[in-house]
Amino acid sequence: MSQYHYLVAGFPDISLDDNKLQLTYTAFIEELLRSFSGRDADLLRLFRLDYDNENLLSWINNKEAEFHPLGLISPEDLKEQMELLDYDERAPLKGIPPYFLTFLREWKSEQLEAGKEKKRLTELYYDYVGLTPNKFVREWFEFELNMNNILTALNCRKYRLPVAGQIIGNNAIAESLKISTVRDFNVSGLFSRMDGLLAIADEENLLEREKMIDRLKWDYLDEHSVHYYFSVEILLVFLIKLKSLERWLSLDPKSGEESFRSLVNSLRTSVRMPADAHIK
Repeated sequence: MSQYHYLVAGFPDISLDDNKLQLTYTAFIEELLRSFSGRDADLLRLFRLDYDNENLLSWINNKEAEFHPLGLISPEDLKEQMELLDYDERAPLKGIPPYFLTFLREWKSEQLEAGKEKKRLTELYYDYVGLTPNKFVREWFEFELNMNNILTALNCRKYRLPVAGQIIGNNAIAESLKISTVRDFNVSGLFSRMDGLLAIADEENLLEREKMIDRLKWDYLDEHSVHYYFSVEILLVFLIKLKSLERWLSLDPKSGEESFRSLVNSLRTSVRMPADAHIK
């Protein structure tokens, strides 16, 4: 496994309480691209696929949509791949992950329920990244999936929305969230930070809620990276933290509230709630 003493030694100290960035997320990715090769480059690609997912969802609705620059797949790539589907090509083009092919086939054949495209693509994405042989990366994505599912379930309960249709995947935590009615959805034994998520769900201050989520993620990363020193894993920990810090610094009370209300409204729309339902 490659060692990155120089890169790690050059890390700036970062904290969730920082009010400015010494290094941007984009600049750090560019630095990693110059340093990574082989399997390490493949691991970085897994994190960048999040932007490709965003671009794909934009593209299926608007072929002229502007793509996020951190994505790796171009509109031309997607257009070519779609055209090849007409010839029953079974393998994706170089650079396009296999789950894109699954999604595009389902979308093209109108198998996807309207409004559920993002959920389906997210399911396929987590299935794909869950196959990585790197234990740290695989467990991080599993943690992220479980945390997002639990927060979604808690939001649905708070606003009296059906839970099952909003949960991603079918692991043990997902299945319990879909059917349980007890306070912790019977997942405390499966997710060690359930108490923290329950506290987050009870927090009324939306910006503090966002910071609590980030703190929980950072605590997990610190705990699970303690035995890594100059390897790819510690660089990816810094990458994840830098992304969350950059996002946090872009928030203000108004945008934080709008983001949360947008989430709840999307949940309501997906389950077709009555027009007289209100967000409190």
